Amino acid sequence: MFFSLVTASALAGDPVRCVASVQAPTTDCGLRGEFSVTAAARTERAATKAARAALSETLGKAVAHVLLSQPASTLDSAKCTALVADAHVNCFPDAALAKPLYCFVSLPDERCWNGEVLTVEDVGWKVFGRGTAEMCKAVDARLVGQNFTDLAVRRAECAASCLKATTVSCP
Repeated sequence: MFFSLVTASALAGDPVRCVASVQAPTTDCGLRGEFSVTAAARTERAATKAARAALSETLGKAVAHVLLSQPASTLDSAKCTALVADAHVNCFPDAALAKPLYCFVSLPDERCWNGEVLTVEDVGWKVFGRGTAEMCKAVDARLVGQNFTDLAVRRAECAASCLKATTVSCP
């Protein structure tokens, strides 16, 4: 018993990484696929909240894309984002997130991104949110620069893809 208390108190100071995920479709939400996001923070409570917020944003962007590309869709945004409350969230302490990290940010969606790998350097628990935000900003700027005729639909599609598929890897 003493050893587990010492271990638990030693881990209590480490930043926490959380992965939140939902599988769709459900009876309430017609989106398809697995939606999974990673977030981190100084505490488990903050990391869980950040992961749920990122998942909510991801689902919201996916719904926006469907509604723009399929105007007759009956997809209900509120019902889809409500899935976040029941999302599976897996959290674990990660001591490496306490120090600055140099990470690589990629998006394997060729329709939205040219394959270039971005880099981000920040305190470890901040890199996931910052890396994803920088990739999504770069994706949107690239699309606007290409000036497609269906720009609004492409921007919505790529915003959803970026939040869902961006990977932040810290060797």
